[in-house]
Amino acid sequence: MWKFTSENDYNNIILHDCVVEKVTLEGNDLVIEFNDNGFWIGEKNNQNPYKKLLRTEKSELRFVDFDIDNIDIHIFKRYNFFRIFHHVSRVDISFEELISNINSGKWRFEFLYEYYAGVETLGAIFDCWINVTNKQKSYDCQIKLGCSKMIYSWNKIDEDATW
Repeated sequence: MWKFTSENDYNNIILHDCVVEKVTLEGNDLVIEFNDNGFWIGEKNNQNPYKKLLRTEKSELRFVDFDIDNIDIHIFKRYNFFRIFHHVSRVDISFEELISNINSGKWRFEFLYEYYAGVETLGAIFDCWINVTNKQKSYDCQIKLGCSKMIYSWNKIDEDATW
């Protein structure tokens, strides 16, 4: 289905400002589908003929051998008192709640920052932003997960979509 793939290429593929359209589990893999603006392909990626940072069109990120028992998802709720900021509370949410709200369109989910570490198992932390559809409400979000590898897939790079 996909013309191009790149494995564990998180140094050359960037998820910043990338919007998730759908999240699914396929066997032991977590699959994230991005909207028509895809993700960013760096100039050093071997499959980027334009040799500059550009967006793909619709794309996918697959976390292979995703460990569903070791995922942590937190949203950060801001509380105001008479329109004056009072405090932030970290709330744990379930994986099921996250994917249900994204897939139903209740939440617009966007990646902001990404951090990776690991030798035998790849660990990732993502700082994200959630906009609650039809409400003037948004949350910062953090996700920690593990997998054996990440596979990025896409069909086309949009040469007009520069950083």
